[in-house]
Amino acid sequence: MSYVEELMPCPYDSSHRIPPHSMQRHLFKCRKNNPSTKLVACPFNTAHHVPERELKLHVESCDDRATFELYKYSISSGSSSTSSNSSYKDEEPELIYYNVDTPQEPGITLQNDDECWDDSAVPAYNPQQYCRTAKIIRKATLMAPVAKQQFYREEYHRHREIRMALEMKDTKAQSQRNDDHVSYDKPAFKEYRSPVSESTAKEPRKAPVQNPLDQHKDRPMEKKQNNHQQKRRFRVRDNRSKVLVNAIGEISGRLSMNLNVGY
Repeated sequence: MSYVEELMPCPYDSSHRIPPHSMQRHLFKCRKNNPSTKLVACPFNTAHHVPERELKLHVESCDDRATFELYKYSISSGSSSTSSNSSYKDEEPELIYYNVDTPQEPGITLQNDDECWDDSAVPAYNPQQYCRTAKIIRKATLMAPVAKQQFYREEYHRHREIRMALEMKDTKAQSQRNDDHVSYDKPAFKEYRSPVSESTAKEPRKAPVQNPLDQHKDRPMEKKQNNHQQKRRFRVRDNRSKVLVNAIGEISGRLSMNLNVGY
């Protein structure tokens, strides 16, 4: 057999002669180049492309059907080498294709499943509700000037309430941590103290004796004011002394001038 006789014609263009091992790749390209030609693939060999109305006839006479038939049917008893043609024809073949034992108990299917996501009780996601409660910055778009002012005023109050709620939450968490924290500097148990005697309990407590010099010791603001007033008094005295010195100098100058004129 020559090499030319082994070539197969293309179902889309009879002028195309393709080797059998390259037919699949050629059909993939040739189908795109001929979109008007409507062909369907054979179920036994995808390299066989025929018109849809001729598919049933081609399936009955396809050469590759024998491979599927051998896989689908088998002889239940006897060997192929020892059985005669007459006995081989009398025996009914056993179908092994999709020959699966039916389970006694029905399995779980989607029809028996009670779970349904379409009838869920969880509400749908609402972006507007989330934006009203989350700490995010919103913009007033496509609003009148008056509506924008009202919107930003409400946003200011909303952010302030959220900030106060977060601060209160942080304060509670910090106080809770402080209560749960055990200090290693101080003992975890209370120190035992002996009971106070009746004589000591009846004695009146005396007020501590305070030194008069230490009355203003813990008053830095009052001490600062006193220093300021004292500096102000000294400044006034200096100004007065300067005025007196200038007046005395002026009077002495006039007296000296009068004495010179008299002589």
